[in-house]
Amino acid sequence: MEDATPHGGYEGYDGDSWNWIASWHGGGWGGNWVYPHSGSYMHMTALVTNTWHQHYFQSATAVMRPNTGDVLYAYINLDSDSPPAEVMLQWFVTDENGYGSWEQRAYWGGNLIDWGSEATRHYMGPVPTAGSWLRLEVPASLVGLEGKIIQGMGFTLYGGRAAWDRAGKLAPDMDGDGLPDSWELQYFGNLNQTGTGDYDGDGVNNLQEYQYGTDPGNQDSDGDGVIDQPFRVFITRPIGSSPIP
Repeated sequence: MEDATPHGGYEGYDGDSWNWIASWHGGGWGGNWVYPHSGSYMHMTALVTNTWHQHYFQSATAVMRPNTGDVLYAYINLDSDSPPAEVMLQWFVTDENGYGSWEQRAYWGGNLIDWGSEATRHYMGPVPTAGSWLRLEVPASLVGLEGKIIQGMGFTLYGGRAAWDRAGKLAPDMDGDGLPDSWELQYFGNLNQTGTGDYDGDGVNNLQEYQYGTDPGNQDSDGDGVIDQPFRVFITRPIGSSPIP
């Protein structure tokens, strides 16, 4: 999600609002300007004291499905003059029984927003540092969302104020080689390979194998008896003929 709620999403809020802005200089943040972390807009919360407030969307038709090993994330910038006592992210899914559920939550700071059971609220650490953009990260497996279809998100604070920006999912790549760590562990059992390496020696490097969805340990991933090496198609035409459409 960036610059707008996903298509079809129903926007809601409690003690807050959806406030998409391109910049902020209306108080807080030590008098400094605040700009989006990425894209053109960020969504700003209200300034609230001593209670929870949130804005959220649900039932989007543009959905997100985390894969195995994926991490859910959202960028946040807490007001350094009025930081919240708790930050919470929530995800909305439709359960197998057909009913919508918000029972997937992660929080930072005090356990002040006691929604659902303790099992639905996962503590991620202290309230993040205020005054600059940072990325909140939650393993999809931790909140039981691997393979689930996410149709909404909730951006919730206890007190204070914050700016929110891009949110979604990512595949961790701790060694920065362009290969998701989960994919490397699945096929190699370690993180020692590189994107430019060619583990099975078929002429297709590891990054290409990942992008093509082929097996980096099998020279003939599709079982057609031909090594998976890259190929080029050359098209020739008579001189003076019409251009090929």
